[in-house]
Amino acid sequence: MLARCPHCQAYSNTTWATCPVCGQLLRAVAATPAPEPPTSYDSCVVCEDTDRWDDHGIWRCRRCWLEPGTQVARLAAEREQAHLAAQRQVQRTSESRPKPRDPRLGPILPPCAACGELRHWHNHATETWQCWACTPPALRKRNAETQEARHG
Repeated sequence: MLARCPHCQAYSNTTWATCPVCGQLLRAVAATPAPEPPTSYDSCVVCEDTDRWDDHGIWRCRRCWLEPGTQVARLAAEREQAHLAAQRQVQRTSESRPKPRDPRLGPILPPCAACGELRHWHNHATETWQCWACTPPALRKRNAETQEARHG
């Protein structure tokens, strides 16, 4: 709310103690002391009931404040935590599903026990996977014949 300064006629907020333009005192500062917090014997200003309970140092009216404000905040925090946990669970389940592997690539094989090589080749005659470094594939006759036909 705005009011005019009696000294310079400038508008200023009524909660300010001095005028922002001229610096003159607008109202008496701290003329009345702050009210004391309610005790367990004071009546409620809303319903005038005197039955109160201690909510961590704040005396609340039993009729107006049925449950503690801290309990409401705690319940809201628990709901938020449950919501975040559900979101994390959804993310974990979506991340745990592996992308389907192309079957043409073959299985993911461990490194060779003898040399540690990661490259393997499939021997169709024996239906086994062989290490490139330990047992390199032999040149097939069919490949040799096609090369002779091309160059021949």
